[in-house]
Amino acid sequence: MDQITRLQAENDQLKKENEELKKKQNATDKDGQHGGSQDGQAGQKEPVQLTASDTKGTAAGLASGTGRATLLDKNGTPIVGEKIVFEVGETVVGTGITDSNGNAEVNSGSYLGDPAFWFKAVTTGYKAVYNGNTKYSPAEGHANVTPALA
Repeated sequence: MDQITRLQAENDQLKKENEELKKKQNATDKDGQHGGSQDGQAGQKEPVQLTASDTKGTAAGLASGTGRATLLDKNGTPIVGEKIVFEVGETVVGTGITDSNGNAEVNSGSYLGDPAFWFKAVTTGYKAVYNGNTKYSPAEGHANVTPALA
């Protein structure tokens, strides 16, 4: 139960951070430019590529699955040390930090025995979300979850 409580608290915090980032992105500065810049010029963030990989949930009621995502800059170079949030519907499954190859992953084993969660995962897939930073733009990737026999 402690892990569920911790994940719910993390989910709430990530939702707050996401809302704040959305507000900043939609903010208009004093010269009517979007991007929240402070010098009157539009914020020029670099676009990124975020891809999520399809995964299979294991048997026994789809007890667990591993979400994987890759974050690359506009030239295809891995972006290291950035947080990727993995979601099924509105539920944050977990977070991962990109490694030297731009890869992040999370295992959803904490949702063991939640058939409603797994039904949603199999029917809608999962989403990998990068909220961006001062240099890079936010991005999302989507992938499918399929049942697998153990």
